[in-house]
Amino acid sequence: MAKIVHLNLLNSSREEALVEHYGRPVLVEKELIPVAQIPISGDELQKSVLVHQRYVPRGIKHRKLNLRGFRRGRTLDVLLDAPIVVNGISYGLLNFKGVGADADDAMVFNLTKWYDNSGWGENSDRFGRYFGAVKRRDAYDEFRDRTLQQYGIPFVEHIAVNDVPDSISRRISCLERERKHIKLSQLVRAFPTNVRMDDVLNKDNYCISSRELFKSYVHAQKLAEIDAHVAEVQLGLAKSGKCLGIAGSVSENRLLNGMFVDAENYTDAPPKLLSLLKSDCGFLKEVLWSSNACSKMPQDYVHEFLARTKWVNQPYYQSNGFIEGVIDALEDCFKQNVREWSCGL
Repeated sequence: MAKIVHLNLLNSSREEALVEHYGRPVLVEKELIPVAQIPISGDELQKSVLVHQRYVPRGIKHRKLNLRGFRRGRTLDVLLDAPIVVNGISYGLLNFKGVGADADDAMVFNLTKWYDNSGWGENSDRFGRYFGAVKRRDAYDEFRDRTLQQYGIPFVEHIAVNDVPDSISRRISCLERERKHIKLSQLVRAFPTNVRMDDVLNKDNYCISSRELFKSYVHAQKLAEIDAHVAEVQLGLAKSGKCLGIAGSVSENRLLNGMFVDAENYTDAPPKLLSLLKSDCGFLKEVLWSSNACSKMPQDYVHEFLARTKWVNQPYYQSNGFIEGVIDALEDCFKQNVREWSCGL
């Protein structure tokens, strides 16, 4: 294992570490994760479905594996022994979405109930998700989704959608004593790192020492380049009555290097509400705040951002602070260039 940078006890049963894996920071559980690998379109990991052994019925072809990885919600990050190359870029992690989630046991599926800190209750998920699972239609929709990529915003690579065999779905229903039989799939993605900006912002979850981590891995100028491009895209969309938005938090859906993840959460549709420019939940404002928390807005970030957004001048950010100044400048730019607009930034 790579050198341990930091150890953290997330809960009473699982120790986790921040390690360097192929030159990038990665969160990994100290204990190996036991899974069953079911080949779908080939024997390679990315062509397979991964589930807990309890969900594999007798007679189905599978391999028992003990993987170095990290579980987050209904996803599993697998640290690869050899990197995978996608579009000329090398990745050391494969992320499997829809492998089950932690509840009163590890990697659990439930099609009727939801588990939280108070235990099992009725499924009231506002997005219509099943606990630990990804519905087949949702998996393919997310795989094909290019909401951010179509505007040149950096996004993680989608590798494959692998359909969960019906025999496993039936086994899930049987073990969880459910009558529902739902077609499920898993989305496979390639990640350069699995450290999300929220891992740094949310000190209650991870006590990641930011100073050494940022010094080694976070490039303020690159973040500024990405953020400035997002701002320019948002301005261009507003002129056509549209805008980028997110269901959830940007910091929870953005990696430490500035890339965005979880395509299901983004939209570029016309907003339902009039100007949300000053809203704390605004998309662009959250993008800027996520970078601010990770890079501490050094001068090279500010200079790079201003060089790429000519509509933000010094009076704005010197009087109101950088982020508020950018939002103020963007609002004035809209008023000058767009007759009818409404935008949740």
